[in-house]
Amino acid sequence: MYRLGLHVSQDQSEVCRHYAIIARSKNKHPEVDDYYWRAAYRLGCALHRGMGIKKDLKEALRLIEIARDEGYTEHEIIEGEGITEDAMFVEWSDLCRELGKF
Repeated sequence: MYRLGLHVSQDQSEVCRHYAIIARSKNKHPEVDDYYWRAAYRLGCALHRGMGIKKDLKEALRLIEIARDEGYTEHEIIEGEGITEDAMFVEWSDLCRELGKF
């Protein structure tokens, strides 16, 4: 709701707060709960770009790798969500480059 401004004002810091609750919840079944990996991915992107939250490249990389490894399957596209295999790879590779992992 906060991300899209549905019935509330858009508020990126509130979005990040909710994503953090989900992504850090130690979900026992991420393979059946796509909210978990999507929250990890989106929080990782926000941490990478400093959108609504202080930049933290190492935590961003950790969360994006969780999304990639635990929930995202090859060629899966979440319609209207803007999360694709290509987008995730670009985000991951940009973070690795910024952290000097290439």
